[in-house]
Amino acid sequence: MSYQVSRQGRQLGVFSLEDIRDKLASGELLADDLAKTEDMAKERSLGELTSDAPRSPQLEKHSAAAEKYSVRFRRRSQPANNLVGAIIVTLFFPPFGIPAIVYAFQVNDKYRAGDYSGARRAAQKAKTWIRISVGAVLLGVFAYAVLLLIDGIMIK
Repeated sequence: MSYQVSRQGRQLGVFSLEDIRDKLASGELLADDLAKTEDMAKERSLGELTSDAPRSPQLEKHSAAAEKYSVRFRRRSQPANNLVGAIIVTLFFPPFGIPAIVYAFQVNDKYRAGDYSGARRAAQKAKTWIRISVGAVLLGVFAYAVLLLIDGIMIK
């Protein structure tokens, strides 16, 4: 059976019931859109129409797959917390390693709370403090080497 589907008086096309369900699931059609056949006395909303109609086994299978797919992507992957790197740099240069540890601990807490963007930001900040600490250590080693070189030149 084919249904003429319209939205706010504008015809959207003629679709089968399974096509209507697919287009509702994809968002092309809305539950408030109206449908009518030659047999129907008045138009009915697609939400009302699809809730009454029996579902085919094939459509049930696709609906279950779509639900599984959407559940899989609702929860985002957890960013690396960079805790090991933060601890290592804290051993060599504590002033910049401590903020790295603080941000690294925040990653897991924010992720568990559902704040995915906050977890990503905390992971990025931990990584930034690790880089700052490594840079400071390398700068200190370089400065010490330059001082030793200057001192060696001055003694001769």
